[in-house]
Amino acid sequence: MSTKIAWILSLPWVVLASMGCSTVDRREHDALKAYNDQLESENAKLRKYKEMAERMKDEMVVSDAESKLIEDLRVALLQALGGMKIDSGDVQYDPKTGKWTMAGDLLFDSGSFKITPKGDEVLKKFAETYRTKTVTLRIVGHTDRDPIAKAGTKQSLHFDHNVELGALRSCSVFMTLSKHGVVQSRMFVESWGNNNPVASNDTRPENKKKNRRVEIFILGASGTSQSGR
Repeated sequence: MSTKIAWILSLPWVVLASMGCSTVDRREHDALKAYNDQLESENAKLRKYKEMAERMKDEMVVSDAESKLIEDLRVALLQALGGMKIDSGDVQYDPKTGKWTMAGDLLFDSGSFKITPKGDEVLKKFAETYRTKTVTLRIVGHTDRDPIAKAGTKQSLHFDHNVELGALRSCSVFMTLSKHGVVQSRMFVESWGNNNPVASNDTRPENKKKNRRVEIFILGASGTSQSGR
């Protein structure tokens, strides 16, 4: 076989070999690209998790600062109320929920939504403690289960219902705190009437007394409460 013929016969193999190398290179390139895309995706997820962790850390720092602020305010208010003649349990604070509970009998006469003189003094001390602080007050009115019987109160109601009485009591606390310097935009009101009792919702006087109350939740600058109710 001549040298020329041998060279021609070898051409297909050369071409095939060249095509094989090209296919391998392309496969490797595609594999590397897929691997690089996967790394980019994982890096993006890691960056997202890092950002989330940093935000959570910042929120924890803010939450700790707010908790200290509220604790300092709690101590200051209890000291301010120390000189007043208030029955045991009429003003209580729950650090787990950031909630002050004030007895309805301390703030209002029976069946009424008008603040008593002693209630006004308590709320004045409360306002003096909180009015310069960057907190929001969530004011929640609660009643006992008894139907409204006081004639003057019934005439002021549209629906003659304990939820409305609780709302009017919340509004009275709102307006009293406003009178004593708390900015209105930092307060909002709610009413549960007799639908969220803390004691048995029956006719026993001691349980009705516990259920007649106003709760004031101290919310941080973020406006979030530590309690759903």
